Amino acid sequence: NRITGIFSGAWGDNEFGRRSQVYGLGLEYLWRENGYGTGGNSLRWRTELMLRDVQAASGHLHGEEEDDHDHEEHADHEEDHGHEEHGEEEEDHDHEGEARRLASFDEFGIYSMLVYGFNDRLETGLRADWVSGIDAMGLDDRWRLSPMITWYANEARTLQARLQYNWDHSDSFGSESSIWFQIGLNWGGGEVR
Repeated sequence: NRITGIFSGAWGDNEFGRRSQVYGLGLEYLWRENGYGTGGNSLRWRTELMLRDVQAASGHLHGEEEDDHDHEEHADHEEDHGHEEHGEEEEDHDHEGEARRLASFDEFGIYSMLVYGFNDRLETGLRADWVSGIDAMGLDDRWRLSPMITWYANEARTLQARLQYNWDHSDSFGSESSIWFQIGLNWGGGEVR
């Protein structure tokens, strides 16, 4: 038996020209029939809570105003307007940029995954996800259920094939189904037990 704590984080720039951050905190329980030895059945249960912070701004997305401005500038040159008009537009653009409202939105989520291994080469599992959504950004609560089966080509688990079905649901788009086939290739040594 083994219990492992999980902490994850990611952050970077977003579409608004500001920052987004994602943090996760969870636990994983692993049981193996043969302990640290190879082979045998196994059971892994992982649950993780997540928080996403999106720093946003009202108005155009970052880069859109510049694109619109370039298009307007090109049209002005075609109509043979002078260079001074371009300077006035730039001042208006700067003034509009100052009027933007800034906000920060939080979104919460959780997933739980249960995976049963029949041996070192075949496992099946089920994952359930929920995300709270952000009403002010038009994002609904979202649900996902994903059963899967994974086959490993060797005991070192460096090559795998996975078949996964996803059922997604939210109030805005209803229910959607998708099937994914994945091939995974891992470099490096196998798992150390």
